[in-house]
Amino acid sequence: MTKRFSIVVSVAILAIALWAFYSLAHYSSRGGEQSPLYSVRRHDPYGTAALYELLRARSIPVATLERSRPQSTERGVIIQVLAAPTELSQLLRPQPQLHTESVKQWIMDGNTVIQCTAARTDLMDACRVPDAADPNALDSWSEFERQMRAGNPPSELQWTPIEAQWIGEEADGLPQGAKVVLQSPVPMAVEGGEGWRPMAVGVGAEVLIGAQQVGRGRLIVISSPGPALNDTLGDGANLDMFLAMVGRGPVLIDEWSHGIGHGGTVVGLIKRLGLLPVVFQIAVVVALYSWSTLGHHRSDSNRPPRRRSSAEQVVTLGHLYGQVLSMPVVTLRAKAEVRRRFAAALRCPAHDVERRLAECDDAFRHEATSILAPIEEPTPRTDPVCAQCGYNLRGNLSPNCTECGAPIPTAGRRQIAQSQAAPPPAGSAPPAHRGRTEAHSIHLLKLSHRLTRELTRERQKQRRSGQTPAEAG
Repeated sequence: MTKRFSIVVSVAILAIALWAFYSLAHYSSRGGEQSPLYSVRRHDPYGTAALYELLRARSIPVATLERSRPQSTERGVIIQVLAAPTELSQLLRPQPQLHTESVKQWIMDGNTVIQCTAARTDLMDACRVPDAADPNALDSWSEFERQMRAGNPPSELQWTPIEAQWIGEEADGLPQGAKVVLQSPVPMAVEGGEGWRPMAVGVGAEVLIGAQQVGRGRLIVISSPGPALNDTLGDGANLDMFLAMVGRGPVLIDEWSHGIGHGGTVVGLIKRLGLLPVVFQIAVVVALYSWSTLGHHRSDSNRPPRRRSSAEQVVTLGHLYGQVLSMPVVTLRAKAEVRRRFAAALRCPAHDVERRLAECDDAFRHEATSILAPIEEPTPRTDPVCAQCGYNLRGNLSPNCTECGAPIPTAGRRQIAQSQAAPPPAGSAPPAHRGRTEAHSIHLLKLSHRLTRELTRERQKQRRSGQTPAEAG
């Protein structure tokens, strides 16, 4: 993979991450007309917030179902207001729905599900609800919902309000003959299988609302989402119908089928706590950091090695040799370290080491004194200088000063000749002599280490025996 292609891929991934962040952050905070169609979060004509608030106002326990299935401990009624699936949505992103088998089992346990939809659902198939009498009637609802999502007002929708006559028993909460208003319903078959009971019919006796008995519960199908919407909930006996169906509740309004909620997952917990934007911000920051450090190379890593000249190497070696201590200085420092060690072992100042060593036995005192014997300090050498300008004339072969041109007297030329024959200055010893001096210094340090250990052990023996060093001597 080339470097240019890697950059393109990184930029594309970054763009997708930013798009996902802004989309999901907008989704988690949206409200009103930006919420999904038929959601309780919508307060425009195409939401179900009015149904939710009216149930609460009548002290009926109501909540939203934001999980893929109800819990086994929950009882009551689930209200689903479902949009008609389109071919494009089914191809790109299938519409979420509740888990069919779990909901069916929940109904069989004695609960009720109310589906307000013009489309056929998997739950209807599982519960053997009869098919619609006119399957082509669903096409108009796809167009209606497209206009709803576009924000068109209800007055521009070409749906047809139909009054359905209630034929259910009075025990259902509505007297016979009550009028329920449905917007362009999709009629269902009059005759159904076992357990199917029509509840409301149209002018032509077509079934518009029916109930299918499933175990100890039932599935109620309302063939249009219209009666549950904010704009049409007050038409006819729509609100009374819902109140009669739910009874005392409790009621769960399905929001999972609208793409809201991720119950039972980590994402659901993050969403309930409102941390979704924060999580995606952190993800984007991590992606930015990874992208900025991926494939990074130092600009000087591929430079060719610099060629060093011979003169530069000679100057460097000369500087290193100039930093090396002279041999007498090395010996002096080694003897200073030996004196410090003896002073620490004898528990006395460094200048008092010889007096304290005199209290020790002869063999030890002789060996320690030989180590501490002073060395001769190197005599400083004076180079000849010019009497006129003070220039150093060492090595000058001319009768005149090379700096100011003044003539050099006879005594000065004799001093120059003597300096030429003088031994080299301290610190410029040949390698062989330097090696011997370093070896001698190392020998002194090793010997002093052995002697101080012997002295320490002797002091410990004296301390255990109760004798003082003077008494032991």
